[in-house]
Amino acid sequence: MNIIKVDATNSTSTLIASLFRSGAIAIPSALYTIDQTGGRGRLERPWNSEPGKNLTISYVLPDFGSSPKSVFRAMRQITWSVLEILETAGILDLSVKWPNDIMAGDRKIAGILIERSLRQGKSSFVIVGVGLNVNQVSFKDEFKATSMCELTQKVFEIDPLAYRLSDSIANHLLQDQEITIDQFHSKLYGIRQMHRWQLGDQIFEATLLGLNKDGSALLCSSEGKTLSFTSEEIRMLRV
Repeated sequence: MNIIKVDATNSTSTLIASLFRSGAIAIPSALYTIDQTGGRGRLERPWNSEPGKNLTISYVLPDFGSSPKSVFRAMRQITWSVLEILETAGILDLSVKWPNDIMAGDRKIAGILIERSLRQGKSSFVIVGVGLNVNQVSFKDEFKATSMCELTQKVFEIDPLAYRLSDSIANHLLQDQEITIDQFHSKLYGIRQMHRWQLGDQIFEATLLGLNKDGSALLCSSEGKTLSFTSEEIRMLRV
């Protein structure tokens, strides 16, 4: 995999997509920085990162299909790669908070974003963005975040992390190593627990039973009804 480092950029995902569309790079490639000034997460929420402290990396990858089932399969593989990097670094109590956050305990340590795009209106490709909190130790309270450094009291070199993560993603996704839904459930944050959820203007309580094959959440309401929702329909509220 071709791996590019830039000193700073507004968004690694925007930049790598632009480079691919222009023909400057090929699939698969990665681009990372330690100073991303305009990062974004799911639903265009900003991803705030202290300059020089964290890893923000994006990948341009072959299209793995538009069906929710295909996207969720790829998400499992990518998520597992991030978990492996964190576990190797000695981070404990890791889990995946539906739909795309990596948690250490009850605090967010990484996030993943998958976007499908078109090149000149013809062939489609995928941009995967990963934000990993590495050496930042001060966060705004409302973010409930943590980092590798804060949890281990060690400072990590970011360049080797970028290469190890890229190798892991290449092994899992490009070589199509399956991560089953049962494996994913073993790391699913809050599974079989009651949570508060927001559906439009409505807030309700339901138990998270697991995830369906298409990545939607399977819930059991307080009345005992089984419900399924996509991540565009509902969100889990913070405690």
